[in-house]
Amino acid sequence: MLYIACKFILQYNYTKALTPRLNRRDTMKTEAAIAAATIRKELKKNGIKHRIKSSNYAGGNSIDIYVEDQLPATIERIEDFCLQFRAGYFDSMQDMYVYDHDRTGPTVSFIFVHNEISDERRASAEAFVRSYYADPGVGYDFDRKVWNQLNDKDSAFWKANKPRIAA
Repeated sequence: MLYIACKFILQYNYTKALTPRLNRRDTMKTEAAIAAATIRKELKKNGIKHRIKSSNYAGGNSIDIYVEDQLPATIERIEDFCLQFRAGYFDSMQDMYVYDHDRTGPTVSFIFVHNEISDERRASAEAFVRSYYADPGVGYDFDRKVWNQLNDKDSAFWKANKPRIAA
């Protein structure tokens, strides 16, 4: 019995010694994760508060970028920076994804930038719409006007309110 226990311990330690331990630097990253890390560094360098999530699935991969209360011009700059990582585009007329074969480096199929509007910013935009329009409307019409003011970089709302981050 003692012989079997010693043999097991020796065999276990020998196998354990031959099996390399993978630390975080040794693991492989997907192209989406590498691109997300590069985007994360750029946003951090520019002082933009964000969350980034990369996803890999059978039809390709994607990156979701979540920012809060950013100017439409800042969102546009983020999207322009992310274009270098886009592998191609979806052609809805032919119902197919068209790859750009000239791309080098990590690429992803889709990149989505989500600008999450805080309750304070939305309340500010609602108050602006009520004072700016003679008839701001109700329901859908009112919500649409608020949305347009928040998402149009040349809107009167953004001209009247100083941005936190220069675009």
